[in-house]
Amino acid sequence: ANILEHGDKYEIILALPGFKKEEVNIRVEKNALVVEAEKVAESTGKMKYREFNFEKAKRTFNLTDTVDLNKISAKFNEGLLHISVTKSEVAQPKNVEIL
Repeated sequence: ANILEHGDKYEIILALPGFKKEEVNIRVEKNALVVEAEKVAESTGKMKYREFNFEKAKRTFNLTDTVDLNKISAKFNEGLLHISVTKSEVAQPKNVEIL
């Protein structure tokens, strides 16, 4: 996963090759962002040896109180999941006017 910071938000980019948008689930639970992907096994024979598995994926990201849990969005394109997490008002930098 790559995590970028852009002014008022964070962007999380996950590579999920071989998965479709419908196979990806994103949820927030107990201040954690959980991303799970699972595909139905399309087996035509008995597996004799497995070196890699693209049937399941799960990542959990801890969220702090500096993000707005109501402003999380996601886009999925060509195996890359982009999750945008907006910072809370408290976490965003503000200029102070000098009187």
